[in-house]
Amino acid sequence: IAAAEPDWVALAGEAPEAVPAHAYGEGTPIDAPAPEQEVARDATGAATDEELALLEAAEDEARHEGEALPVALDASEPRARPSVPAATSASGAPEAAEPGTLALPLPRGFFMRGWGSGAGGYHLAIDMYEPPGSPVRAAERGVVAYASTGVRGYGRFVLVVHPNGTATGYAHLRETLVVPGELVARGQVIGRLGNTGLSRGPHLHFMLLHDGNHCDPLPLFRPGLPRRNGQPAGEQQARCVDAKPDAVRCLPRSARPYGGRRH
Repeated sequence: IAAAEPDWVALAGEAPEAVPAHAYGEGTPIDAPAPEQEVARDATGAATDEELALLEAAEDEARHEGEALPVALDASEPRARPSVPAATSASGAPEAAEPGTLALPLPRGFFMRGWGSGAGGYHLAIDMYEPPGSPVRAAERGVVAYASTGVRGYGRFVLVVHPNGTATGYAHLRETLVVPGELVARGQVIGRLGNTGLSRGPHLHFMLLHDGNHCDPLPLFRPGLPRRNGQPAGEQQARCVDAKPDAVRCLPRSARPYGGRRH
């Protein structure tokens, strides 16, 4: 994916600072996923065995392919989900944004695998998990540059260009809820989590793009993205305002090995 065109970046600057009242899910509850497509949950909101099996499979794959996991799998680890961050509206959208940061596209999500994982570091994105059908939110305000199924392997895919010239991508969606040219706010629902394209199970494949390179968004998330035991997936925090900080690693897609692997 090439660097964002100046016209798109300029248009992104016109995106609203707050989620519009007419946006999907604002003012009325977001419908729950269909029962046959939803992962079962217990009454406490804790992660179930089926949910954990998906996460463990992703973590095992990352370990076998050489990603260092700072927190080992352990059956005694807490299974409760982290709570939704306090600084949110009734809809779950962030009320305020620290410049140069990214909101979590899944506010109650878990880290599955990281940027640079896999054989030769081919995985230049962050994979995260919430139950299938969960709302996926824009990590920053901007303009929707793409919302369709034409990018090979990504299934239903949304690309949002932001005012600082970066872009974020949201792959494997079950449903897209925005159209190209639409201006969206940080935290606005843009789709539903799914398992479309080349995907081994329900998850969000989240990409950060800067000057045509694929970058690690983990240091930019506010709040940080937790692992399933509640521990942070990364502790180093950074901001990307006028220039890419050194803490954010980037590589061109052409630099990664690729042998038909799934995302």
